Amino acid sequence: VTLRQLLMHTSGLPDFWSDPPVQTVSTWAEDFERPSFVANPLSALWCYAVLAICGNTFSLNSFFFRSVAAPLLRCSGSERIWAPKDVLQIVFRDYPLSPPGNYHYADTNYIILGMVLEEIHKKPLHDLLHDEVFVPIGMSQTYLRFDYRNQVDYGAQDHMLSTRYRSKGAFRVGKFAWTFPDHSLALIPFLGTVPARYITADWASGGVVSTATDLCTFMKAVRGDQEMWETMTASLSLASSYGFGIKSVDLGESYGRLLGHDGNGGACMYYWPQQDMIFAGTTNNNITNCRGFVQDMIASGRIGVPDGFSKTEASQEGSDCDA
Repeated sequence: VTLRQLLMHTSGLPDFWSDPPVQTVSTWAEDFERPSFVANPLSALWCYAVLAICGNTFSLNSFFFRSVAAPLLRCSGSERIWAPKDVLQIVFRDYPLSPPGNYHYADTNYIILGMVLEEIHKKPLHDLLHDEVFVPIGMSQTYLRFDYRNQVDYGAQDHMLSTRYRSKGAFRVGKFAWTFPDHSLALIPFLGTVPARYITADWASGGVVSTATDLCTFMKAVRGDQEMWETMTASLSLASSYGFGIKSVDLGESYGRLLGHDGNGGACMYYWPQQDMIFAGTTNNNITNCRGFVQDMIASGRIGVPDGFSKTEASQEGSDCDA
């Protein structure tokens, strides 16, 4: 597998978040180390009771079982910050691999790329991004949230962080919150108990915390580096509309295309070449998507430079970043 294939998601590697195998909780639990009735009788009773009642009702893929269900069954491990090597261990043990060549989006590719960067620069990824990207271009509100080496959550005291990414609420019990990340109450309490730390596995594939303004700053910097921009856009595949960390979204003959990327929780950051305009934002949920909102606005004709009004005049009148 080459770096090019990792960047373009043609490596054949699976996505640990969404790809099969999917099995019932009871099936996964067959090789699961359960709590001991001797050492932890209450935890053991809880584990066996949950498996007996719900074990054959709910199905998960391997990573969700090991990062979400297993800590709940074991009553421990929910505070773990996942190291990339541990995520890859699950990927290569439990998931089928495909030959390189075909496009298949997988966060696994970015996990490996993050590890490659750490090895080349001999520096933790959060320090590397801070020193080489965020500070030089002025992204003052941006950071990589989790440090797996020191088990530190740099977002713990960030009161600007969306509640979607903080598992807390009125129904807290110990280290858990009996709500989904968006605070809607779970139908069955223990199934809605979400250990916030399972998202730490995202790391290089989606672990950066930022603001709409900082994302616009980043896109301006990338767009302003002619060599980098030409390399990224030239890599776009006609088959997948995906290149070196960049996606092309066709808006139709009248509006051209958007160039950028989506993120978790409805986030997006896109550049619209036709109007030299940048969009960044989030909907803070997995049902609606910021890109869909942008596309609808463009299609409706409510976004863009009016006829007879130059792009230069438009940028002087206001910001060229709709955040």
